[in-house]
Amino acid sequence: MKILIDWTDTYISKANSGIQRVIKNILKHKHIIEKQTKIEVKPVIFVNNLAISIDYKHKSVSKNIISMARKYLTKHKNLYYQASKIYKKLSKYSLDTLFYLIFGEKISIDKSDILLLADAFWSFPYPDNFINLIKNASLVLFLHDIIPLTDPDTQPEYRVEMFRKTILDAIIYSKLIITTTNSEKNIIESFLKSKNIERPIYVVPLGVDIKLVKNPAKPSTDIDFDNFYLMVGTIEPRKNHMLVLKAFHKMWEEGESSTLVIVGRVGWKYEEVLNFINTSPFKNKKLFFLEEVKDEELEYLYQHTKALIMASYREGFGLPVVEAMVRGVPVIASDIPVFREIASDYPTYFDPYDEDSLISAIESSKHLERKPANIKLNTWEDTTRAIANIIKKHFGII
Repeated sequence: MKILIDWTDTYISKANSGIQRVIKNILKHKHIIEKQTKIEVKPVIFVNNLAISIDYKHKSVSKNIISMARKYLTKHKNLYYQASKIYKKLSKYSLDTLFYLIFGEKISIDKSDILLLADAFWSFPYPDNFINLIKNASLVLFLHDIIPLTDPDTQPEYRVEMFRKTILDAIIYSKLIITTTNSEKNIIESFLKSKNIERPIYVVPLGVDIKLVKNPAKPSTDIDFDNFYLMVGTIEPRKNHMLVLKAFHKMWEEGESSTLVIVGRVGWKYEEVLNFINTSPFKNKKLFFLEEVKDEELEYLYQHTKALIMASYREGFGLPVVEAMVRGVPVIASDIPVFREIASDYPTYFDPYDEDSLISAIESSKHLERKPANIKLNTWEDTTRAIANIIKKHFGII
């Protein structure tokens, strides 16, 4: 028996947003799973018809090509789905898949194996027959959220289609489901009930890095680092960037001096947001969009911002909220159940459909000082240990 942790999309795409950060931190602490279960843990990627064990520190042979292609194609949505089909065809022609992607280990998946499926397994790097490759293992399905099913209008059609085609099979073959909040658990339970499916669902809150960087790197921009608000997240409709942009423009026109810094990669249905930013008279004066920042630069922004703004009207968790809380950064958050669950009364809340409500929240938060949250926050060690204990309990591992 072995425990396999899939990280195909994270390895190939080299992305570093929400899911990828979760995967990397679970892999970084895989020794905790081994210690708790006394079973060998192997990170695994799936390419063509192969399962290849590659350590998470291994350098991706993609050399940023896949990452660059994805970044380009998300801005040309009509090409994205066709490109994924071409990728799958080309990936079949290889010298033993580049000798197991340069010296990884080819492995077989046995019925006794446990496979933790927590990466974006519906995305284009995965082979078309992925579910058939893995269905004999005991699947532990980590569903961060099911937003493409519950809120399809917030996602591109190709993503909804890819998610919908894969997710139901994954649920059917899974032995149990893990998610990150009780709010999302209730949503998943309702979905399963509509499909007449029963599965045990466990909640494991995501972790946060408690050890702060002492000397983070200052981003090389003209931002006023003494007077700015921060948004962190992919540019997509549910993140609600337009409401924040319109609120700040209203404040700037009335003399507001603070700056807004938006950090995040371009996702989907982003055109309205980018057009608004690019045509704003405040661009690169009071409005800054940083599409790519290094971890140490993001740390600098967290440590110097007046407050984090999370305006989402739908989230599975909201990792930036807890990242801000552990640093004592004031949080201005949309009043949705998941934020109430993970952050309690720490944030200043506002109506995510009302610009004036956000403006009032910003005004009322200006007197707040930095103060670490007085609530229990998971470390990544806690998160990984909880996953290990669930696996141990469910499969009767002594």
